[in-house]
Amino acid sequence: MSKQIDGINCVRCKSYLFEEDDVIYCPICGAPHHRECYNALGHCALEEFHGTENEYSKPEPTQEVAEEEKAQTNSQDSDTTVCKMCSENYDSALKACPKCGTPNLKNYEHFNSFDLLGGVPEDHKFDDNVTANDVKKFVAVNTQRYLPRFVMLQNGKKTSWNWLAFLFPAQWMFSRKMFKNGVITAVLLISVVLFSFPLQVALNNLGVLGLESTTEMVKRLYEVMPQINPFLLAACFFSAISELAIRIFCGLKGDSLYRNHVIQKVKKIKAESEDIEFDYRRKGSVDMFIFLLSYFALQYLPVIIFSLL
Repeated sequence: MSKQIDGINCVRCKSYLFEEDDVIYCPICGAPHHRECYNALGHCALEEFHGTENEYSKPEPTQEVAEEEKAQTNSQDSDTTVCKMCSENYDSALKACPKCGTPNLKNYEHFNSFDLLGGVPEDHKFDDNVTANDVKKFVAVNTQRYLPRFVMLQNGKKTSWNWLAFLFPAQWMFSRKMFKNGVITAVLLISVVLFSFPLQVALNNLGVLGLESTTEMVKRLYEVMPQINPFLLAACFFSAISELAIRIFCGLKGDSLYRNHVIQKVKKIKAESEDIEFDYRRKGSVDMFIFLLSYFALQYLPVIIFSLL
């Protein structure tokens, strides 16, 4: 009969966890999950409680289990250690518990508190010649977020929300070296923003934007409203709605676009590169300089373009 891990249930499906189950623990709070439950979500089931007083804490073991663990600890020699998460007894020279992946704190020089694969097995295949380990090396930054989402998208999920892609759509794409998508998105954003400029010029000429307080601006706007061309209001409304639509689309589809980009680039690198590791770093990872450059460019380009029209 399988032995239940004392007092521990999967925090997603609430089922008992047994010794032979494939268990993964959240790298942030230590909450236990079946691996398939963690991969289905792409993150900890209790992620919303991270950093709060309701964050997961491991149940205190019963007195009997505590005494058993203490006896095991006292009886083992200096070459072994007991995992604090799953109680597995393993070689202390290992970087992490071979059963659940919890880092070995005793082996401090190799300590890494994060599972860079986000719970995805490193040999998981996104394509015939693209494994999770390849994707990890190419993505390089925030891999524990992206890999589980790539798995969800591979398993049929259509969308995955990305806040960076929503707030900074073109800049995020440029920083992730998706230059074609970044240029298309930047052109669309600049185009729709330009529709709002004629109204801003009209409001400035009517003395609305130069006032110090919001109350005065609203009062002045109410006074001059009959003088404003309705087409300018319609154009500004179109601009705002279009920009929001572009941002929402990028937020919903950003991870999917990035996943396709990563797989295509990794396949090409593995097929053509003479130095695969170097090209992973050169064509992958994140370039914050490009992010900042594109951020300021998109702030000022619409103004420059409008002044030339």
